Amino acid sequence: MLAQIADLLMARGWDVNQDEDLVTGFVLEFDQVEYQFPLYVMSLEVGNTKLIRFVVVPFVEQSFHGYPTALYITLAQLNHDLPQLKFAIDADGDLELVLDIPEAQWTETMLDDVLEILVDYTTTFFSEINTIVNSSHSVDAESPPK
Repeated sequence: MLAQIADLLMARGWDVNQDEDLVTGFVLEFDQVEYQFPLYVMSLEVGNTKLIRFVVVPFVEQSFHGYPTALYITLAQLNHDLPQLKFAIDADGDLELVLDIPEAQWTETMLDDVLEILVDYTTTFFSEINTIVNSSHSVDAESPPK
């Protein structure tokens, strides 16, 4: 499955590195500054369901001071409102944007929609989230609210 997705990405002009996972990415400009957004594509199994996971990581890197409480509130609200995409924090503490698609539902024609969704949501939410992360360095930023 990943080899097929790699071929589709390359046919669309995306540079792809393939090891266990596929690694590609895209560049967006915010306030006249270019930001690179790595995109990982991987296969995983959750229970009996095989998934294709698309992950933009790091969406925002964790600052030295950790994340402010306001970020956790914002992410909880966004995750509640987003129908397919979810924000998560990886093992390194970086914020990621995740889209899981059941492998059984995957078709080649979905790739353009998936890429468009990931780029659109990154465009929509990056500035707000980046501002929250970089504007508040409070003591309570070390861990999520309880």
